[in-house]
Amino acid sequence: MMAKIKIPALLIVLSALLFSCAKEYSLEVSKVLPPAEFTFTGAPGTCTNAIIGGTYEAGVALGANNSITLTVDVTAPGSYTVTTGVNNGISFTSSGSFTTTGPQVIVLAGSGTPLSEGDFSYSPGNAGCSFSIMVAPGGGGTGGTGVFTYQGGTANCTGATPTGDYVVGTPLDATNTVTLNVNVTTIGTYTVSTPPLNGITFSASGTFTATGLQTITLTGSGTPTAAGDLIYAPPGGCSFTVTITPPIVLDFLTFTLDGVAKTFNVDLGALSLTPNSFVFGGQESIAANSPFLIITLTNATPIGVGTYEKFSATTNNGTYNVAEYYDGVDPAPWAITTGQGDKFTVVVTEFTATNIKGTFTGSLYSSTGAGTNVKVITNGAFSISY
Repeated sequence: MMAKIKIPALLIVLSALLFSCAKEYSLEVSKVLPPAEFTFTGAPGTCTNAIIGGTYEAGVALGANNSITLTVDVTAPGSYTVTTGVNNGISFTSSGSFTTTGPQVIVLAGSGTPLSEGDFSYSPGNAGCSFSIMVAPGGGGTGGTGVFTYQGGTANCTGATPTGDYVVGTPLDATNTVTLNVNVTTIGTYTVSTPPLNGITFSASGTFTATGLQTITLTGSGTPTAAGDLIYAPPGGCSFTVTITPPIVLDFLTFTLDGVAKTFNVDLGALSLTPNSFVFGGQESIAANSPFLIITLTNATPIGVGTYEKFSATTNNGTYNVAEYYDGVDPAPWAITTGQGDKFTVVVTEFTATNIKGTFTGSLYSSTGAGTNVKVITNGAFSISY
């Protein structure tokens, strides 16, 4: 019985063209970006992890620090313009473009002058989430902006306590916080935020009702883009370190192409065509013209653990592989060739009803194997569920 199929549409189409010698591309590039499609995290309720930048005081015009950072989920790239209505004399707006899908952040710049103190609600667009701005009374005083210093000054934050997990590609949530020790000298409101770094920020706002040693808790937002130990600090504040770990990747397709390490984990999939034929592959990115690699295995007996050398009509047409690499530019793939002495070897180290795993290495030639230009693949490895 054929194994259960779990494979992207791209790979299914490619499998139907298993032994084709060419692939036609029709690439159209729009000079004007279409409107993006996205939703605000938390919509239509309260914006999730909204970052309120700057302080707000009645009668004081907003400046460059007065901004709102919101998280959105982009389903279709394109241009965007969002704005809130004017409330209490101020509004927030942002415009730009999204080039990829998934969780992202946008920063709305504030403008205007608050007319009076109090809490005021704002919502970008007709279907946006909502956030509140607390405007302090004019003229400072106990009802104005709080004054405090960080324990540790502008060096390492004394006793900083990060919580939660930080993983590349995983959006932060309410468990991702950092608690900082502060010394309050004047009661009042406060808003602190770290500059965006590696896709994430930390922020907090509230009111100090007493002076002395206290703690504030910054909540993280955004999605980490790279692993490592990253240093964050609100302007003029102490700094703290957050360790971001690599993503947990169960399925992968990696190799070194002409000395450059490659990861082809986008639209990664595998498919059992028949008991004696199996295909797997993936592409480098979500771009329409992204390079991709597809490898087909054929066996005289059912597919299983073993070594599959490149196809040859005269010497190896029982148990073999056919590999094709599309560079995203030339519609003809780089492929194995029977006219060169180079090898292309696939070794299947594990084959079950749900997973295939192994290694591959070898040379592929231009013009579907008929050309003289060569790409050398080394260190190929894969583990793919299907």
